[in-house]
Amino acid sequence: AVMDGQTCSLMLRNERDGALVIEASYGLSDDIVKGARIGVGEGIAGRVAATGEAMLIQDVGTDPRFANVVQARSDVSGSMCVPLRAQDGTVSGVLSIRRHHPKPAFNDDDLKLFGVFAAHAALAISNSELYIRLNQKIQEMSTISDVLHAINSTLDLEHVLDHILNSITTIVGFDRCCVYLLDERTDEFVVHACRGYSKTSGIPSRIKH
Repeated sequence: AVMDGQTCSLMLRNERDGALVIEASYGLSDDIVKGARIGVGEGIAGRVAATGEAMLIQDVGTDPRFANVVQARSDVSGSMCVPLRAQDGTVSGVLSIRRHHPKPAFNDDDLKLFGVFAAHAALAISNSELYIRLNQKIQEMSTISDVLHAINSTLDLEHVLDHILNSITTIVGFDRCCVYLLDERTDEFVVHACRGYSKTSGIPSRIKH
């Protein structure tokens, strides 16, 4: 609304392959949002992600930077694309906006203001990710505390091992887990508790020390 734009998108780099995907948008169809996947260095957004430099495009059809690279659209009067920088300075994504005719093209002052929005957006994203990691760490520490409490509050080994397995599979997200304890008489590790294994899964009941 502030930039008087008709379409806007926030793209973040995918953790697996680094490609840019749309995480939030305004004015774009669902097909475009779901299908957008841009490699770093490709098109306008990809170039901004690769160089870390903001781009102001008033007429993509006559802009020599995009000759035979980006197809011009007659309904677009101007666009901007700016990088989103993580706290370590790396480019984590891009923020893009377009105006459609009869709206005027963007200018340098618009680009500066849009860059301020991008800086705030990047900070909000970083804080959100930090908050998620902090909550995960708190949950992990709480689980460790619960396990220690279970160990210290009972002499029932079966109960303790059951509590440990439940905690590990819940927090770590594994669907199978097994605890071996050393049998000093045979010098072997023997299965005492397990989760997710069937009798035919082939898990050894004893392992040589």
